[in-house]
Amino acid sequence: MNYLRARGLLCLLLVAMAAVLPMGALAQDDAPDDSVPSGAESSSRAGAEESTARDGTVGGVTPSEDLEEAPAEDLTPPEELDDAPAEDLTPPEELDDAPAEDVTPPEAIEDAPMEDAPMEDSALPEASMAAGVSSLGSSAENETLDENETLDENETADENETVEVELSTTDRIWREGKNPATYTWNPQTFSGFFYDLDDDVGTETLTVHLRESGGSYDRSIKEGELEYETKADSISFDFRGWGEYQVIGFMAQKYFAGYMGTDRDVVDKEISLLDEEELREVLIDDDEEYTVDTGSVLQLEEGYEIRIKEIDLDGNKVWFALAKDGEEVDSKVIDPRDLGSSTYKYEIDLSGEDLPLVMIHVSNIFSGAETSLVTVDGIFQISDDYTTVASGDKYGDMEIDSISGDTIRMTNDNSVSLRKGKSVPVMGDVSFLVADSDELRFGPTVKRTGSYEIRGTIVDPNVEEFTWTPYNFEGFYYDIDDDVGTETLEVRFTGDKVDDGDLRYKTVPQSVRFEYDDWGSYNVIGFLAEKYFAGYTDETEFTDEFSVLNEEELRKVLMDDDESYTLRSGATFPLKEGYELQIKEVDLEGNKVFLSITKDGDEVGNKVVEPGREVTGSTFTYEVEIGSEKVPIIAVHVQSVFRGREEDLATVEGIFQISDDPRSVEEGEAYDKMEIDSVSDGGIEMRNDGSFSLGRGRTVSIMENMKFRISDSDKRLVVPIVEVKGESKPMTIKIPDAVVGTPAEILVTSDGAPVIGALITINGDEAGTTDADGVFLYSPSISGSFDIEAKKDEYSEVKAVMNVTQIKEERVLAVTTPQEVMKGESFVIKATIGLDQRPVEGADIAFDDVSIGTTDSLGTASYASASVGSHVITVTKEGYEGGSRNIVVASPIVVTGLDLPETTRAGKTVKITATAENGGSVSDNTTLELKVNGVPSGSTDITVGPGETGSATFEYEPLEPGVYTVEVRGVQRTMTVEEKSSAGMVVGILILLAAIGGGAYLYSTGKLKEIAGQIKNR
Repeated sequence: MNYLRARGLLCLLLVAMAAVLPMGALAQDDAPDDSVPSGAESSSRAGAEESTARDGTVGGVTPSEDLEEAPAEDLTPPEELDDAPAEDLTPPEELDDAPAEDVTPPEAIEDAPMEDAPMEDSALPEASMAAGVSSLGSSAENETLDENETLDENETADENETVEVELSTTDRIWREGKNPATYTWNPQTFSGFFYDLDDDVGTETLTVHLRESGGSYDRSIKEGELEYETKADSISFDFRGWGEYQVIGFMAQKYFAGYMGTDRDVVDKEISLLDEEELREVLIDDDEEYTVDTGSVLQLEEGYEIRIKEIDLDGNKVWFALAKDGEEVDSKVIDPRDLGSSTYKYEIDLSGEDLPLVMIHVSNIFSGAETSLVTVDGIFQISDDYTTVASGDKYGDMEIDSISGDTIRMTNDNSVSLRKGKSVPVMGDVSFLVADSDELRFGPTVKRTGSYEIRGTIVDPNVEEFTWTPYNFEGFYYDIDDDVGTETLEVRFTGDKVDDGDLRYKTVPQSVRFEYDDWGSYNVIGFLAEKYFAGYTDETEFTDEFSVLNEEELRKVLMDDDESYTLRSGATFPLKEGYELQIKEVDLEGNKVFLSITKDGDEVGNKVVEPGREVTGSTFTYEVEIGSEKVPIIAVHVQSVFRGREEDLATVEGIFQISDDPRSVEEGEAYDKMEIDSVSDGGIEMRNDGSFSLGRGRTVSIMENMKFRISDSDKRLVVPIVEVKGESKPMTIKIPDAVVGTPAEILVTSDGAPVIGALITINGDEAGTTDADGVFLYSPSISGSFDIEAKKDEYSEVKAVMNVTQIKEERVLAVTTPQEVMKGESFVIKATIGLDQRPVEGADIAFDDVSIGTTDSLGTASYASASVGSHVITVTKEGYEGGSRNIVVASPIVVTGLDLPETTRAGKTVKITATAENGGSVSDNTTLELKVNGVPSGSTDITVGPGETGSATFEYEPLEPGVYTVEVRGVQRTMTVEEKSSAGMVVGILILLAAIGGGAYLYSTGKLKEIAGQIKNR
């Protein structure tokens, strides 16, 4: 009976099929072909359904539109179908055994007379018929599938069901359609934010709320829709014995927030800087071991240095001195018995509490017959200067809304416009980099100087597999304008190691447009986190298609520029790597130019270029042989030519240059842990050759400047980093010939300016740092040759040799003075001779070659200068060799503050007032210079009496919107300049409308005619 019921149900379904097939076919014919939404991915099953629908087979018989017309509540509930016993249904094997040709096709059912079917079946409710057809469609579809194919539950979904595209929340670059409208960056997704890997602490988040508009996104972030939050958290000192302190990221900088969780033997009570509405930068947090001997210094930040004054005779105590800019500011005796007594602290007052700025942990003291040493294994230093953080404070477009407990919250108090191709300031050094594209793409970026590290997304090895791309690893090459990034790094973790071959790096060439758009496109490729030229394409206008990858090499892109430049006859235009472009001649008619290119002064190519013709004719190219072909490495587009009476000109608009020094990329080449598997015009693939462990606190070199850093914790968090080395400033060192016992001035400069705080080493030992004049005084005690080296961050290191001679007779006078004095301040000049510095009486003293007196029996004389600037003091005496000394006389006037509007508009003149104080004993006049964004923008003189306060006012007109840094004598403030106001135009229009309206009123009331008559009668 159950079998008969099943066959009856099948008949009912076939009847329902016959009833709805004609309508379904019509509906399907009217339906558009592209029923699947654009961009949605279809499964192989969906493709099969679409195919069977077009072919008229059973699998696609009823369009989804017809099914949707039936109310959902009329459909047979799933539970009723589930109640049907499975054994009552025809077994699948029996259906499979039935010949396919015995199944009545839909056309036959449609042609059958309706009277042959039971009338009650033809009157089935529409919903029941729809349900029946849906079931039949599923059965027929199974028959069209391969018998070994397994159906997934998702494949039974309706054809028109929209497939949800998973939006990423782990990218640095926000991309339209790839990321949600409300998006949050955190330290895992934005490497600019502060993050401590060992403690897994990152405190900053930046959330944007974007609004959809017309199928795209509004490029204006409305007021209050950009939210920044940071919360103080505890991390361990690198020297773990001290315990913990509180840290907070603020505008992508690491700041000290307080001593919380610090060992009470070191800091006896908790201190919160947020309670004082201030933050200080963490300058040093280090547990490296340093050895300091007597006579040398331990260099800290901001001009501080630790000196050993003396070690006691028993060798168990050390007398430390702390100096800033050469002047001693503190000293203490340290006895390394326990944690508290072995920690040197330099403290300042903070609302009645002692706040340590510098902490030094001494682990060991050694006192020998010839050498005395102190071992330091912990250094912590926070900045002298602090940043105020109070509600209402503004930083760029952001304003602090609240500071509650340990949390700072900011929102934008003005709308932020994401303009195409711009870097949009947000707060501090944080900006949004916006793609020059109609499709919205943007991401946060932070201004960095010097050498720094860029990190990718932090990964827990428990995830087993992870892939870094240019969207989640800022270190990889990425062109935001063209949305081009070619590199991926995929890792598979096996516990606490990466097995052989489980780290895979792949990069593929991608096409980008030349900046000069008429040239078409070329191929680029990222390799080891740097951008390289991969070849010309069939869309390159000035040359043929060529791949340097086929030659197993890569070349750096040095220039890609569409700016307009003017070349003058007789002058050269510099390119990169020693190349220069110049005009040889312009033809008599002034429509062609003969160009030459030189390398290190030697001509290597020339060509006649005719502007206005096709791209090939107006483009100068210089080619070199790569493989067996001539390939352009320099292309210059000439826009126009001018022939004048005195000089000829050519306008260049488009420069492209790649390096003439190729980088080899051959199969089998090794880069640290990685080895190249394959190289082709399709890309480069590399794998790790051999396994490596993820040891706690390790830094593993992966390939060249790319590394894995592993947290010093049980989690063993892994993050890729790329080391970026900034361009070093030049530094020079001037070494005089020296005499034993006589101070010699070692002068360190950069482009003629003194370098302050440069570390001087003599024969490898640290001797001290340069002063405000870039000078370090060294008094050699023995004769010979000494290797002198000067070092400072962001500067190139420089070395020289000092030759020291031993004089037979002590006849050279030495001069001792302060390095710097204030105008009107009396200071002492002392003349001495010999290693024991015996005073010289009766020596003549000159100040800038003007005699100012002679020394007394103590070898001294006093003087007060009224002339500000650098001066030379000389001491002479008959029978002696004279000595000299440089001294700086500083103005007693000090700028103490700047007053200017926080916000103004472009084109509006603003007043900037500098407040100055005279802390000296004499009146002085000095010139104050105004700098805007580092550029001198005005100056004025100011006169201030002793102990008085004065002010000077500047006027400045900003022309472009943005954030401006205003500076006078080292005091800085920022000013936000907004777009020009259209209020004046609006007022003018309103006045005009009012005038028109008034005239219309006078005319309509007849008053206008009356007034005209009165005027005429006059």
